[in-house]
This record gives sequence, C-alpha cells and structure tokens, in this order.
Amino acid sequence: RRLHELRAALLAGPRAPRILSLMGCDGSGKTAQAECLKAGAGCVEAVFTGKHLYRKCLLYKLAVILIRPLLFQKREAFDETLAPLIYLRACLGLRLKLWRRRRGLLVMDRSLMDFLMVDRKTDTPALCRSRWLADAFGRRIPTVHFTLPYEQLVLRKREVTEAGHARYDAAMFKRFTRQIPTDYTLFNNSGGLKESAAALGLIVQAIAARDA
Repeated sequence: RRLHELRAALLAGPRAPRILSLMGCDGSGKTAQAECLKAGAGCVEAVFTGKHLYRKCLLYKLAVILIRPLLFQKREAFDETLAPLIYLRACLGLRLKLWRRRRGLLVMDRSLMDFLMVDRKTDTPALCRSRWLADAFGRRIPTVHFTLPYEQLVLRKREVTEAGHARYDAAMFKRFTRQIPTDYTLFNNSGGLKESAAALGLIVQAIAARDA
C-alpha cells in the first residue's frame, strides 16, 4: 500500500484548481448544472464538453470514417475500443485548453477517468486495463461526482441499468478517494435544479477562490 501511495504521488499529474470536472452517470444532471454555472456563476470563464477534447481531433475523425465501419460499432463502443488512446488525447487536449485559458474557472462536463470506463450501459461498468495511465498522465482536477437514487435517475434519462449505476458510482468513488493528493466532492443532485445549482455554486466559488 505504501509503495502504491508513493508511486501515485510521484507519477500522477498535479492538481489543477483552475478547472473543475463534473462527473456522474448519464442522467445525473451534469449538463443541466453546467449550464446553470455558465449562466449564473461569475467566476466561471467557460463550460465545455469533455468529449470534445478528443472528438474534434482530426485523427479521431479519420478513425471514425475509416476504421469504425470495419468494426461495425456504434460511436460509444468504438470509443471504448480506443479507450487508452482517447484518454491520452483528452489529456493533451486539456493541457492545450488550460494553456489558452485567460481568466476565471473552466468547467468540464465529464471526467478524464470517464474515458477509461468501459461497458458504461451494462450491469458491469469498470475501468479498463489501461487505468494505470491515470497514474502517469493527465491532471489532478477538482472533481464533483454527481449522485442520486436510481429511481430519480431513470426519470431524467433511461440509459444505464440499476446495477450499472451502483457499480459506476462505487468504482469512481474508490478510484478518486485513493488518489494522493485528491480533491473530490460527492454531490447529492437529487434536489430541485434551483436548489442544487445554488449548492454547487458555493463549491465552485470556493474552488475559484483558491485559484485567485
């Protein structure tokens, strides 16, 4: 355990308090809350979709055109097949975005760790074998993990199973709380949009104040 902690502390990328990651199962309310932050939080410079860190890349677009038809895969399955490469490209895209950042806090609708998660819409989602990449690349980003009861989740978006919902939350909780250092908030998003947005706004203001 001590060896693992030392390796994680030395190899993992440093935390980046000037950017905030929103993560959670599909339907947990990430996008809606991101839009609220964009409209109402003065400390937020911009909100962007995490998948755009790699999907706007020319090489990825060529792979979708030339390789995906040969595999007979839908877009999400294709992304999981290329999970290690996609994770690395997303890490590079994030660094480029931070380099161009001028002021304020950036909010990312997705976590870098999400790009290493496979079988998301089954009963057994899990981090892929290349999860070790997260110990050597990427950034330690303040992360807000959205959770809510499955009964409410399916009312918003019916894309994950009940077992898959529980396994995803447990796997991500285990991964983030074992990182050294870590900056991770478990956020109950089961309330109304207005109330949850107000609570999230306080978290965002605290993170932005650290970056000031």
